[in-house]
Amino acid sequence: MVRQDKLTAALKIVSAFIDSLTKAETLSEDRRFDLFFSRADEGTLFLDREKSREYEDCLRALWEVVSSGEQISLRAVEGLFQNAIFEALDIKKKRTPEFNVRLDQALRELRFRLTAAPQRYLVYCPLNGLASEGLPSKVGNLEFVVFGDKQLDLFRDAVAKHKVDEQQLEMRRRVLKDLQQDKELMGHVVGAVEVTAVDGRAAESLATRELRLAIDVVNFYSDLIPYNYAHLSLPGDADAARVVIPQLAVEGSQQSSFSINHTRWGRLGELSLPKLWELDSRRNLGFSHVAKLLGAQRNDLEDKILASVQWAGRAAAEIRKEAAFLLYAIGLETMVLSDNNPIELTYRLRMRTAHLLASDVGSRRDLFSKLGKLYDIRSEIVHNGRYQVTDADLSLLRSITKSALIRICTGNEFRSISSGKELGEWFQDRILE
Repeated sequence: MVRQDKLTAALKIVSAFIDSLTKAETLSEDRRFDLFFSRADEGTLFLDREKSREYEDCLRALWEVVSSGEQISLRAVEGLFQNAIFEALDIKKKRTPEFNVRLDQALRELRFRLTAAPQRYLVYCPLNGLASEGLPSKVGNLEFVVFGDKQLDLFRDAVAKHKVDEQQLEMRRRVLKDLQQDKELMGHVVGAVEVTAVDGRAAESLATRELRLAIDVVNFYSDLIPYNYAHLSLPGDADAARVVIPQLAVEGSQQSSFSINHTRWGRLGELSLPKLWELDSRRNLGFSHVAKLLGAQRNDLEDKILASVQWAGRAAAEIRKEAAFLLYAIGLETMVLSDNNPIELTYRLRMRTAHLLASDVGSRRDLFSKLGKLYDIRSEIVHNGRYQVTDADLSLLRSITKSALIRICTGNEFRSISSGKELGEWFQDRILE
């Protein structure tokens, strides 16, 4: 519930900020700025350091009013704030000439949007890399489907159900026609998820977050599927690409004067969800357990499990070895050090992982030593930024991280543990044994 008195106070800060922008030089094309944002139909606004700080103060004040729930995201609040700025400033001179009238209208609209009652949205988010076989298939709250006539019918029903004037009706029909002709959407795999939000922008943000979480979970298991060379991604993320790199010898003694290297980056095919489900049922990798966590109320330890799987899932899809190495390390640390005890972090991580995965003293010593070398590499990357990770280094850390997470996801002894603190106590008991 939004406190109206706090919102009124926040809007006064916003009003003063927008009014100050009309007197600032930051509306010019001066490129000495700290922050800029734009709208295709509104123009671009550049803010210097002082105005950038005032902008952040306004955004913080608005966010503190509405952040008690998850029906609206910080990005959505920022988007509404920026809309109010553009409407009041009217950079392209397309509204009423009276600034005070525009400002009043913008603030009223901002208040209305921030206090609107939340409603349920069904959001379809496109993604790349997933085969259409076996769909629809549900993972947590999210259902992977192929967008087609069945989904379009839901939009047609919405147009028919809502009574609007003829002009609005014709506009919605044109939107539906464009949707039907969109080659990037029709016939392509999407993630469908229901969310509760105050507007479409917030719904999109919440749905994208759900989809990205599901993508990271699937990607964690992607390289465990035999003969699979694919992972999932959102449009705009690093994707598959063919790269041609010509090399010309300009000095020295070479056998040939030039060469052309044809390289394929990223995935080579599409991931099959049926194969992943089948692999999980056969080998008990914990995918079904983690998928259930996506759509459930979670305790502290389950949140830690998902966070760890997310980091490692991003590592599995990462092309750069050094970045993947760090992501795997973060995934392991998030899980094994989930009690947040700051004392001797690296030593405790090595000791705990050894006791988690090895059953005898000799194996533990070996794993303890290997983790020490891997964490020397991690330190080189973070502090010096120049270490080149070998395939062997990356493969070893990948194997340790995934084995540790799968062990915790599937081990019966962890089902009764509900917090990172309890997991820390379990490790302590294991070591003292």
